[in-house]
Amino acid sequence: MIDLAISNEPSVGSAITPHEMATLLASVAASVDVPSEAAVLLEGSHAEGFANSSSDVDFLLIHPGDQEYPLLRKILYPPGRRVEVRMLSAGQLAVQLRWIKASATSETGLDQLTEDDLDRCQRFLGGVVLANPDLADELRAVLPREELAYIVSRWWAMQARRSLWYAVGLNALSQHESAAGWARNGLQQAMKAYVARRGESYLKMKWLDHQLDRCSGPLAAEYRDLLDSAGRADGCGPAQFTTAALDLARHTGWSTVTDTPACLVLTPAENVAEFDSSGRMHLIRDRTDVFVLNDNAAQLWRNLRADQPLTETLAAHPDQAATVAEFLRLGFITLGHDAEAPLIPWQPECPPLAPLTPPPARTDITLTLSGAPIAPDDDITLSPLPAPRFARCGTELLWAVIFFAATREDMIGALAQQDWTAATAASTAMLTYLAREILTAHGIEPLPPDSDVMLTLRRLRCEHRTMFDSTARAAAGPISSADDGAHRLGLLDRLAADVGKVSGCDRVRTYLESSEAIERMDQVGRTWGQLNLTLGLGLRYEEAYGVLDDAGKESR
Repeated sequence: MIDLAISNEPSVGSAITPHEMATLLASVAASVDVPSEAAVLLEGSHAEGFANSSSDVDFLLIHPGDQEYPLLRKILYPPGRRVEVRMLSAGQLAVQLRWIKASATSETGLDQLTEDDLDRCQRFLGGVVLANPDLADELRAVLPREELAYIVSRWWAMQARRSLWYAVGLNALSQHESAAGWARNGLQQAMKAYVARRGESYLKMKWLDHQLDRCSGPLAAEYRDLLDSAGRADGCGPAQFTTAALDLARHTGWSTVTDTPACLVLTPAENVAEFDSSGRMHLIRDRTDVFVLNDNAAQLWRNLRADQPLTETLAAHPDQAATVAEFLRLGFITLGHDAEAPLIPWQPECPPLAPLTPPPARTDITLTLSGAPIAPDDDITLSPLPAPRFARCGTELLWAVIFFAATREDMIGALAQQDWTAATAASTAMLTYLAREILTAHGIEPLPPDSDVMLTLRRLRCEHRTMFDSTARAAAGPISSADDGAHRLGLLDRLAADVGKVSGCDRVRTYLESSEAIERMDQVGRTWGQLNLTLGLGLRYEEAYGVLDDAGKESR
């Protein structure tokens, strides 16, 4: 075991006294197996000279050989301190250093690097060696600190470019507050590129101010003045801040972004599918989320095309900048630049920007034959039903409409033949199919067996069960005469009209009395069937088309 208590003491601007350092090293040696040939480094804010009395103390132990150690840190709590110990083999660290060096030879490779990838290697290269410097020096020769600093500069510049172009797009869409947030983020990233090129390559954004203090030049004062102005009530507004941030970022030498939204293009996202049911436009995102658009949003969506200039879209739809911005936030479209599409900006210690998922609509009726209901005053509404359930409920709703119509024809035929038993059975089935419509309109899927449909309906906390209860009571018992049958059919027709207003079936429930009605129902069925195919669900419409065709032949 190496005697860490008598190893080299760091000569840095650390807030740790030599005596405390010796105590901390002894606690590490007592808790972690450290072979005598291992290299030991102090890393992080204490090694870089940024730490204060409450900062964590970070050590890196490098074991000779190629053993794979987990990337998780070991946490120790000696009196008055929190200590993190990272363990790697020399082979592991050499692979990481070589991978970063090789990746940085191209923009594509640079894009694959994450903040954590760079941070792990930078902390090693910027650390203070406490024991066995030969092993540390051998590894540092793989990727010298100056070379990594240049890579870090380029990486920050890439992130700044994306954030700043995204801010330009949001500013053009009149989303000034959000644009200012991304402009601030992009400016900070450009400043990180600036200080890294001057040797201040420590990754954590929270130390940017300290890094600027250690770099000579006027940019630090300009940067702080701009942030101070943005924070004052009498300072610059969000739109003005974005413009100023773009200018200052260019002064770093690491940004060429200008306030020219004509360089930006919009493209419909590849993971978004359309579902247009009876003129109501839906967008299915990631085969999971179902959004319904109002008429204005639907028209905007239909007019979008791939690589359409942002300024051209705004010129064609001058009053819909907010809707375009919402399309962008929800991930229906992507924003791209001439040299990079799509733009996926990033903020430190956050995941890459991803589509927003808003709260779903809160309505009793979650589905009609035309699709999801649109919330009042909303351009875009998220259905509470996930896409597979939405599709299955829609198909089951259509089946209920089809078989209600077919069974109604059976009842009329039975009454004409004075077959009271068959007429009674048909009237009972018609009531069941109408109950299925209400259940699917409430998003219930799979449906219960027919014997439990009415029981399930009664459990719904909604007004619709009342009209079923009254009809069920009035239609109870067997049909025994033509007058009785006509009365029963009238009750069911009135109930069907009321249900149709809820389920959206009133426009197609024409009892298959004409070829136009059959064609209309057939088109609705094909639309829902195509959605099922798009989502990879089972399709049962072959049999439904047979029902439609047979009924159509009889009516014609």
